[in-house]
Amino acid sequence: MADQPAAERDREFWTARARNVAALAGADAVGVVLPLPDGRYVAYAGHNLPAEAAWLDGAPQYLVWSAVRQRALQRRAETAVTLADGTVARSMVVAPIPWSDRVIGALILLRASATYDEAAGAAPEELARLMGLELAVSSVLQRTDQKRPEDDSVRRAIEDRRHAIALYELGRLALRLGDRSSAAALLADSLGYAVVGVWGLDGGTLRLEDAHGYGTTPPGPVAVDSDPALPRVVRDGVAQRVQRGPNGARPWMGPAGEVIAAPLGEGSRGVLVVGDPPQGFGPADVALAPSLGEAVGLVRRARAVPAIREAQRPAPEPAPTIARPEMPRAVAVAAPSEAPAPSRTRRGWVVPLFLLALVASGIGAFLTEPLVFVLAGLLLLVALWGWLA
Repeated sequence: MADQPAAERDREFWTARARNVAALAGADAVGVVLPLPDGRYVAYAGHNLPAEAAWLDGAPQYLVWSAVRQRALQRRAETAVTLADGTVARSMVVAPIPWSDRVIGALILLRASATYDEAAGAAPEELARLMGLELAVSSVLQRTDQKRPEDDSVRRAIEDRRHAIALYELGRLALRLGDRSSAAALLADSLGYAVVGVWGLDGGTLRLEDAHGYGTTPPGPVAVDSDPALPRVVRDGVAQRVQRGPNGARPWMGPAGEVIAAPLGEGSRGVLVVGDPPQGFGPADVALAPSLGEAVGLVRRARAVPAIREAQRPAPEPAPTIARPEMPRAVAVAAPSEAPAPSRTRRGWVVPLFLLALVASGIGAFLTEPLVFVLAGLLLLVALWGWLA
């Protein structure tokens, strides 16, 4: 019974992951399938899949075998799979799920359309790589059942997974331009920080824009030069681990006894403050902080762009007061208008780059390698610029 809550959390985790993959792929259903000892494949996780396992027999099973053996994407049209919500899927693609130098399973994407247009969503190969990362981290956690609770590798595996999930969710939040969810609350929930603050830089002053754990009366503006730790973060771009002094006069830390302050990243100046994790700060938290700051900076910048564009939009000219004869519609001359927004097809490279950044951030969390975190942050920034261009 003690293992039941953990098993339930794992099912919820994979259900949410499959649902997110379906949204990224534009698919009506998603299946993550793994091999059995007899060579058959079964669904390990999924979204909107049929209740009966028999849906995977026949053509889907053959496509999975082919994808795994050939290590190549497989496609099929003119199929008929009745999904959990009653939709009939008529096309599917199967991508092998790689990890290291081997294939560990397959990702099945199903759509109701007669043919599966890969340009209508994220590339199946990139989504399969993301699933490979998630499965690899999950397998590490499952192997910890036989280890001692005090084993450092167990704790490290758990922290690595939490870090990868946090970066993944922040990346998704940056792309959901209409979503005003709190990035601070997301970090507090996923990483257990008691205090999280997103401070925007206004001249030489920091102002709290998004907060968790600062109490009902959040602190007012803080001058950067009022604390020796802040210039190192704001001007030099170096994350700082800061403990509260004996006088306790550091309002930007909130009630936390110890925090890590990291820059928000290029193009979104400010400071991310995280404090008082459940088990105290470790080397992995210090290595992760710059990537968290970069990701939160992307969220902040993405939300600022629509407002900036609206403020820069020229005011409409007043209508002329002199009456003019109405021109026939066929020869009416349209007034100059803004250039149409670039079509999604021109942004086709953005989603694969974004997914590559998520994979890189997860690998960095898994290996606790700071350089990989930096690369992931840069990739996320480039992808967001491409999306908003």
